[in-house]
Amino acid sequence: MSVKGILGFAAVGLLLIIGLSIKPGSTTGQANAAALHPPLGYAPSIASPTPACGPAWNVITTTNVSTLTNQLLGISAADASHVWAVGDYQQNVRPTSINRTLIQQWDGTQWSIVPSANASANDNTLYGVDAKTITDVWAVGSYSSTNAYKTLTEHWDGSSWQVITSANVLTNDNLLYSVASYGGSTWTVGGYKTIGDYLTLAEIWNGSSWQVVSSASPGSGDNVLLGVSASMSGTWAVGYWANAQGGTRQTLIEQWNGSAWQQVTSPNVGSGDNVLDGVVATSDGNAWAVGYSNGINGAAPLIERWNGSTWQEANSPSFGVAALLTSIAANTPNDIWAAGGSLSGLNISSPQSLKQRTPDRVTSFDTLIEHWNGTAWSVSPSPSIGNDSYLNGVTTVSSSDAWTAGYYNNVNSIGQTLVERYTGTCPPSPTPTNTPMATPTPAVTATPTDCA
Repeated sequence: MSVKGILGFAAVGLLLIIGLSIKPGSTTGQANAAALHPPLGYAPSIASPTPACGPAWNVITTTNVSTLTNQLLGISAADASHVWAVGDYQQNVRPTSINRTLIQQWDGTQWSIVPSANASANDNTLYGVDAKTITDVWAVGSYSSTNAYKTLTEHWDGSSWQVITSANVLTNDNLLYSVASYGGSTWTVGGYKTIGDYLTLAEIWNGSSWQVVSSASPGSGDNVLLGVSASMSGTWAVGYWANAQGGTRQTLIEQWNGSAWQQVTSPNVGSGDNVLDGVVATSDGNAWAVGYSNGINGAAPLIERWNGSTWQEANSPSFGVAALLTSIAANTPNDIWAAGGSLSGLNISSPQSLKQRTPDRVTSFDTLIEHWNGTAWSVSPSPSIGNDSYLNGVTTVSSSDAWTAGYYNNVNSIGQTLVERYTGTCPPSPTPTNTPMATPTPAVTATPTDCA
């Protein structure tokens, strides 16, 4: 089965581990939309317990555009009444389907779909979002052009989402996975394909255009950046590198020193794949990165901490089954959330990969949320609904208000958007709807324009 490189940078390592021979960017075009989003769910999962009262994570109702797959891949909050989540949905275009951008907003009362742009008539997906203010929000991803995938950036100015021209390197696949803003700078990161392998891609918004900035690619195989964080404490990017095509992946951490991106030494656990998918810097000068390491017993959550001088592995709660973390967000140095998924079954060597579902697994996922209280990481109980539940993003508003976003499978194994909220007091927990709630509405197809 072929999986397109649009989701495959982090995916490929884990897919190879379970016996699939897949290369990022091996196929292109509209005909591979179904392969991009294989059927979800293969076995019922057991819902995680939700506390009856007090601080808790609860499912919040969202809308699904399509009768086919819907998923959220990133989330960011400007404030308590302006929270954004992005991803994609499948639109039925017989005899196949294509992916269209999906953007939803929390207005303080409910989640609703906001019209979003698509840069082509083929596949369009948004992987990351950053809400700097209520009138300055960026979303990034990729879209399918004639022969390859190209970078996709969209901007919210307080009234509408518009495609903004972004840079591409060479003529092969270019993909953006994460975006972050601080002060007058906005960064986005990903990777671009050369003749055989991928190299890291970093771009900065200078107020009028996106420009490529050189970044480190230490491996002779694939080099990809999956997460970026920008704050007063520094700008960091994380991902992985490999020394050969299909080789073992190693953690990759880079820091912007004000004039250049420089690789910073980071630890790896065991001899298997080590991948970092999310990063956040805190006000005390520290930084945290999360992902997974793959060992004899399958994948395990990987958490690393920058103490001001070196990156070190941090202790994470252990699991009897495979698990991984995809994202991290900090409210304060002593109040940090990380989200992802854990297997609810056995008989598999590694879980689904970051930002991509594994097509050939025989078990299902439960949501996984962990919390740092200044002393230790611990698992925070979170709901898992349907046949499969997985979290791709997390964001914080305050010590008593945080959000996660991802997807779950309904009883028909169709992907549905999933949003969960942490509150200091227990709000009403609505019963999730296992059927699509809206008739597909064609999204706007836009021609990229420069943003003045």
